[in-house]
Amino acid sequence: MPLNIVTYSFPVAAAVVGNEMHNLVLLCGQFHHETLSFSGVQTVNTLHGLRINKLFLATSGLLIPDGLSSSYLFDVEVKQALIRSSRQVILCMDSSKIGQIFLAHFAPLKEVHTLVTDGAISTTDREVLERCNIRVLVAPVEENMVLP
Repeated sequence: MPLNIVTYSFPVAAAVVGNEMHNLVLLCGQFHHETLSFSGVQTVNTLHGLRINKLFLATSGLLIPDGLSSSYLFDVEVKQALIRSSRQVILCMDSSKIGQIFLAHFAPLKEVHTLVTDGAISTTDREVLERCNIRVLVAPVEENMVLP
């Protein structure tokens, strides 16, 4: 299926670049070796003219009711610009990040439409998130699954 893929992640760009059916938009700027991603004015400015249908977003922490946070300050502006440019925000994170908070807060919970997580999410957390109008989807995880 042809897709327009917008990313500031070098590993995502590397995975997509070989598929000729996908149009790749790489949000360049200052490169960060620790996250293999880009940030800065160039990255954010590129997003101003884009409209993203579905944003698949990761986070370091989700604290109820505060919202989303990152351990990297340079990530904040890019994630906020991505959210502003997107019609639907789909948060992808493992359940161990629920209850975690990091230095750089970047979005309230009301910005998230869907959470995709693992089966270890507690019933209480799931119910609270659903009361915040967040659709919670539990993805099956294989025991020996290794993520990049």
